[in-house]
Amino acid sequence: MNCFKIILIASDGSVPLPLQFLPLHPGRYPCKILLKSRYDVRAYYVEGIVNEEQPEATFEFETPAFEALTQNIPVKNQTNDKCTFQVTIEGEWFCGPVDLHVGPGEIVQYPLTFKPIFECVITGKLILQNEVDGMEHIFDIKGVGKKPSALEHITVECQVGNVTQKHITLPNLTNTALTFKVTADLPIVWGNPQITVYPYKEILYLINVRPWKRGILKGIKSISTITFSTIRRKCDDCEDDTDQDQALSCLDSITEQSSIFYDADTYDYFNNLTFWYNLEIHSTPGPPIDIMELTCIALDSTCIEIPLSNPKDRALHLDVQLTSAALNGDNEIILSPLECTKYIAWYSPATTGYSNESIIFQPEMAEEFWYLLKLTIELPKPTTMPEIQCDLGKHVTQIIPLVNRTHETLILHATNSNPDNFVLDINGKSQRIISPHSTTDVPVLFYPSALGRADHQACINFYCTQVEYPRNLVMDHSWNSFIYESPAFRFSSVSEIQGTTLPPKGNVDISLLFIPKIMKLHKTMVTIEMTKANGKYWPIDNFDELDVESKSIMGIDSKEIQAIHWIYPIVGLPLAPPPKSPPIVIQCQSRKRVEEKVEVILNASFFGLSPTPELTEVLVIPRRTSHSFCEDPNETPKIHEFEYEIQFESEAMKSKLESCVAVYLIDKSYDVTAERITFIFNLVFTPKKPLRSHITLKIQCITEGIWKFPIMLIATKPDTDAVIDIEGVGLFKESVFELRLKSQTRNPEPFTAHFLPGSDLEFFVKPQAGELLPCNTNGTLITVGFKPKMYCRKYKATLVIQTEEMYWIYEINGLSPTTVALKNAKSKIDATHKTHDNVPVHPRNFVRENAKLIRTGVSSTIKGAPLVMKNQ
Repeated sequence: MNCFKIILIASDGSVPLPLQFLPLHPGRYPCKILLKSRYDVRAYYVEGIVNEEQPEATFEFETPAFEALTQNIPVKNQTNDKCTFQVTIEGEWFCGPVDLHVGPGEIVQYPLTFKPIFECVITGKLILQNEVDGMEHIFDIKGVGKKPSALEHITVECQVGNVTQKHITLPNLTNTALTFKVTADLPIVWGNPQITVYPYKEILYLINVRPWKRGILKGIKSISTITFSTIRRKCDDCEDDTDQDQALSCLDSITEQSSIFYDADTYDYFNNLTFWYNLEIHSTPGPPIDIMELTCIALDSTCIEIPLSNPKDRALHLDVQLTSAALNGDNEIILSPLECTKYIAWYSPATTGYSNESIIFQPEMAEEFWYLLKLTIELPKPTTMPEIQCDLGKHVTQIIPLVNRTHETLILHATNSNPDNFVLDINGKSQRIISPHSTTDVPVLFYPSALGRADHQACINFYCTQVEYPRNLVMDHSWNSFIYESPAFRFSSVSEIQGTTLPPKGNVDISLLFIPKIMKLHKTMVTIEMTKANGKYWPIDNFDELDVESKSIMGIDSKEIQAIHWIYPIVGLPLAPPPKSPPIVIQCQSRKRVEEKVEVILNASFFGLSPTPELTEVLVIPRRTSHSFCEDPNETPKIHEFEYEIQFESEAMKSKLESCVAVYLIDKSYDVTAERITFIFNLVFTPKKPLRSHITLKIQCITEGIWKFPIMLIATKPDTDAVIDIEGVGLFKESVFELRLKSQTRNPEPFTAHFLPGSDLEFFVKPQAGELLPCNTNGTLITVGFKPKMYCRKYKATLVIQTEEMYWIYEINGLSPTTVALKNAKSKIDATHKTHDNVPVHPRNFVRENAKLIRTGVSSTIKGAPLVMKNQ
């Protein structure tokens, strides 16, 4: 129970008035007290503010160290006045704004952030106190700092055997200097074991990385880490354990920090501070020990021997990595002290061609070394089976072993050159499947048809899709127009014409220059002839199956070919030089429409030396998606077909202008003597928002070339949508105007709202960004506010609200508050003397008053003398 006393001040003293206040619930209790008497009336306004003894709510934060967690706490203003709260936060590592403004009837989210720097449990309070009435809102807060995550993920690019240096930025978010112990979970990473970071400073820590193996190196926990943890240090040598760069970094604030550098209690508070970084080490191999060049046979095994030696007096354990499944060997080797041996690997390829493989040896605590194998895989050689004998009229079975020494599953197809005398017993199947590293027996039945050897010979081929055979290219008849020589094409250098080496599985770039001299379609054909570097020929496996016409087209007459030809048809379409006249400028006000005629002139030899009326027909159409370049460039086409389109600066500008710009042909003419064609287009420009952009009118003829004409489009500001007058309600008081806008589509559209430069700062708009609701809704509410700072001034602003497609502009006028004359107002001072005049007059009896006098007055010559003498 609270007791209040109201003091009434009177001429003869004060009178206490007891008042009891017994609140039942927290809140605001306003009260009016009216005191009446016969001569006076007095009114008092008393308001009691009762805060809750228990917190209104409890919030718990749980986050890893060094990671901020923000919780929005709703604060509601249930009054009709704007409230301003002073915020007090009790608790380490909690932070937030120092004040909060909540409008009448609004709910505002207060962002409270918890960001610990080590594992801890922090309790505290959030107190929101109203500046007007002092009422408090109290919330209990609890923060739990968990084990920190990595501050940063650092990638280090390095090479085996080389030392690579990397800098890490170390922060210190505390108010004391901290010394950290540095540890890494990989022995290939090292640096200064201790480092000191001064308060609120950042320092660069240098790490050294020297990898032993290639690839992405990982630590104990599947990823490499480097950890910094605080250690106890002496104050005397707090500067001796740092390098010169760290000392220089703190000279600018050494004076103000000297009082906290050596505070042992503060340092012990951060004794559990630990943070760490993820290290991702990408290690590339160094140069090989040796390069071994070998020639292998497809579907066969080749032995590879590599000499190894152990120069140390202890056993050496080596892990072996093979880069191809076609390589087979031991995965680990143990070399005795001072032992010399050979590592044996078998290479069993399934494809022909060239291949680069590696054999990598990785010791336990030393750098890896490896050998590069440059392998040439040739086609399998034929196998001659032993001669068999059989009586005429009988048959004999001979077994052909098919050995698969590779790691792949082979699907073999068989061809037989003499099926009359030799029959494959494969149970009617057209193919034979052989598993990796296995052998399959194929029986062959021999049925003699004559005495002696006669024609009892056969060639049985087993081939698979993995073993590829080179084939020639056949030229299409539609390429006949490309075989003409054109001087507009040439190679950039003579060295690219012949003698270019194509590495195994490699690429070679050949530069072809296009230098046209006239506006005309140019065609050519680039033929690349490929021969084997060893001078051998490619066999043709299906030579017997080709007919005479196919052999004539391919130009072959034997089962081997010397070269393979690659043919590339090239089409060159020249681009006319840009016009000398300045670009066309088309200007239009936003949300309006303008149509402009655009005249373009095309100069070229379109109709030849002796044109006829039927060769001067011109067709102009919008651009198509596909073209045919089968026309003969030396012939003049009967119809000149032109295509036109608009090209934009970028894809982003295309999305804005594609629906606002349209062009179509309205007239065309040509002058045979001057060799030019004139087109007149009508360009329609209907911008929706202010912009400035360059577009290009592209005209293309598939037999002549390309012409481009630049055009400048300028969209100016639209007319003002409305003029809004906002009347002020007083200095430094907000008055608002609300408007609603809808999306021009059925879907919400993002928008932005801002004032143009030159607008007075006394205006504001909320929200400044968001989404406009669809057209079938009430729209999005946008509030424009005005808060004047002085009288007798004209406030103006220009508000712009825009979306991807639309642009609204409003003129805002801020009006000064209207002054209203006071009516029936009573003055606080009585200047009429009516009260004095109404006082009753009492006449004085001076005889009676003088009779009561015993001494002379002030006006007497003898002041203060008694009127009656004592001796009388």
